[in-house]
Amino acid sequence: MTLNAYYNRFNPDKEYEKSLFLAGRGLQSAELNETQEYALSKLKGIGDAIFRDGDVITGSNCIIDRETGKVTLEGGKIYLRGAVRRVE
Repeated sequence: MTLNAYYNRFNPDKEYEKSLFLAGRGLQSAELNETQEYALSKLKGIGDAIFRDGDVITGSNCIIDRETGKVTLEGGKIYLRGAVRRVE
């Protein structure tokens, strides 16, 4: 999917705390994208303070067959890039 038509000016280095919208003015799609990105950035900061990339949340057992060398990863949940991701 190309992201050329999706505008997002969010910059975490600016350390903005909130988005403000003016009454009587149309809401821009970029403002919605920036608000979403801000929320995800804050959530990632909390998650990163608790977990590291690759931390197993549930399941995700790694089973190695010593005779064949076959490796099987069971389903579960892993913390990766700021979110808990499902592994199937």
